[in-house]
Amino acid sequence: MSKFEKMMKEEVPDIPEEVKRSRPWVKLEGIDAYEKANVILKALSQHAGERFFVNQASTGIVRINGRDIKSMDNLIRFQHCIQGEMVLYQESVQEVNKELQVSQVPIDLPPQTPVQSLIEREDWPYLDKVKRIAHFPIFVGKDFQLFNREGYDAKTQTYGMEGMLRLEKMTVEEAKHILIHKLLKDDGGLDPDDPPGFPFVDSSDLANALGMALTPLVLPAIRDQYDNACVPIFLVDASSPGTGKTILAESLLTPELIAKSVPKKEEEFQKVMGSIMGEKFLDVLFFDNVGQGETFGYPTLASMTTQAGRFSMRRLGTNQMIEGRFSGIVVANGNNLQVDADARRRTLLIQLHSSHEEPEKRVCKTNPKAYAQENRHIIHSALVTLVEHWKSKGKPKGSVVMGSFGEFTRVVGGILDAAGVHGFAGNADRLKERVNDHGWAEFTAIIGAEFEAGNLNPNGLSAKKLYEHCENAEIATPTDVRGVGAQGWANSFGVRVGEHLRGPRNIGGWMWENLATETSKRTSYRVSRYIAPDME
Repeated sequence: MSKFEKMMKEEVPDIPEEVKRSRPWVKLEGIDAYEKANVILKALSQHAGERFFVNQASTGIVRINGRDIKSMDNLIRFQHCIQGEMVLYQESVQEVNKELQVSQVPIDLPPQTPVQSLIEREDWPYLDKVKRIAHFPIFVGKDFQLFNREGYDAKTQTYGMEGMLRLEKMTVEEAKHILIHKLLKDDGGLDPDDPPGFPFVDSSDLANALGMALTPLVLPAIRDQYDNACVPIFLVDASSPGTGKTILAESLLTPELIAKSVPKKEEEFQKVMGSIMGEKFLDVLFFDNVGQGETFGYPTLASMTTQAGRFSMRRLGTNQMIEGRFSGIVVANGNNLQVDADARRRTLLIQLHSSHEEPEKRVCKTNPKAYAQENRHIIHSALVTLVEHWKSKGKPKGSVVMGSFGEFTRVVGGILDAAGVHGFAGNADRLKERVNDHGWAEFTAIIGAEFEAGNLNPNGLSAKKLYEHCENAEIATPTDVRGVGAQGWANSFGVRVGEHLRGPRNIGGWMWENLATETSKRTSYRVSRYIAPDME
C-alpha cells in the first residue's frame, strides 16, 4: 500500500468541533509534492462538492460559488482559496497548544510546492471536468439538447449557474412577433417613412441581427458536433450616432455585455486577449463604439475566427509563446466603419441607416432597451422557440454557406430559414465597399510591375532598399507602414508584411515573397505574378 493510500485511510485527530469550523483538516506530513496535491484534491472534492471543477479547455481548476466564477490557475489565488476551504497541518510541528489540547498546529496557507504541483498537473483523479458554464439556457450535444437547469450535468460536462432564466412556451409565430415586430421593428411607430424601430438597411441586416442573437445559444452544440467549427465577427455599423447600434446588441444578446476598450493596433488587441484568458467562459467579447470611420481588424482576430477561437501570442515582456481559446463570439460596433482585407471575409454585417438628422430623438412605441431588461426571459424564450421549431423540422441546413463558417451558417441559417426569416449572410457584397487595405493592393501591383520591367533586382531586395527605390521613383507606400527614415520604414514594413501577408498570398493577381534562406537569414522581398497552387 502506497503512502498516499495509507493517508486516505487515516483518521483526522480528535479536534473540537468549534475548532474545525466546518472545514476539513488534512495531514501533509511524510509524502511528496504530487501525493500532497492528491490529498488537497480529495479534500476539495469531498468538502466543496460541486464547486470545484477542472476546466477542460485549460486543464486548470475553476471554482464556482453561486454566480461567481474564479479561475484557480494563479498560485497565490489558489493558495488563499484552499485557505478558505480547509485547515492544513503538519505532524512535524510539535508545538503544543494547551488550550485546544492537540499537538498539531494549524497552518492556514498550504506549502507552495504541492499547490504548484496541483496547478501544473494534467491528471485530475477526483474533480469533475467542466466543458462549459451556462449562464442562460443553451443547446448542447450533437442532438441539440436544451440545457436549462442549475448545477452540474456530468453527461454534457455543463454547469448551469444560479439564476437560470425561466422559459415560457410559445408558438414560432409568437416568437417571431416578439423578436421582429415588437423588439426590432417596433410596429405602430409614428413616422411611416422612418419608423422608430431599428433602421436596418434591408432584410439581410435584420436576419444577421437575429443570427447574432441565436449564436450564443447554439454554438455549444455546434462545437460538440464539430470542435473546429468557426464563427465570424458580428459588426454592427450605423450611419450616424444615436441610431441604436449599442442598444441593438444589448437588447438581442442574452449574455451580459461588458465593453472592452477598442484596441488601436495589433499589440493592444493581444493585450485584450491576454486579459480575458483569466475570464473563463466569457460568452461575448464586445468592442463598443469603434471610432468614426476607423478600420476594424487585427491579424490575431482574423486568425482566431478561422481557427475556432484558438490563438497564440507572445507573453508580455517575454519571448514565451502562450496559447488560448476563446469560445464565445466577437461583436463590434461603430459609425461608418471600415474593415481590413482579412476581416471582410470573416465578418457578418448588421447595418443601420436612419434619414433623421438626430435619430436618437425618435419616439418608440416600445423602448427596446427597457423592454429587453424587463422581459429578458421572454426574448430568450423566443430564441429557444426558433431553435426547437428548426429541430422539429428535421434540422434543415441553411441555404447560404459562408467560406470557413460552413457549420455555423448551415445551423443558424437553417434555423432562420425554417422560421421564414430569409436573407441571412446576404449582404456580403456591401462589405467590399468598407474594405480599407491601406493601399497594399495598389502598392503591390506597382512594385510587381517594377520587378517585371527589370527596375528591381529579380532576386529580391531588402525593405530598406525598397524604401529608397520608392522615394526615388515617387511611389506611394501603404499608409499603415510608418517609420522615420529608411531604417524606421524598413522595420515597420517588415512587421506589416509579417502581419498582413503571412507568406505568399494573392493580392489582386500578385503575391509577395520573402526569399530569405536559413543560411543568410536576411530578408529579401520580391513581388511576382500569383500562380494558383496545384490542386492535385
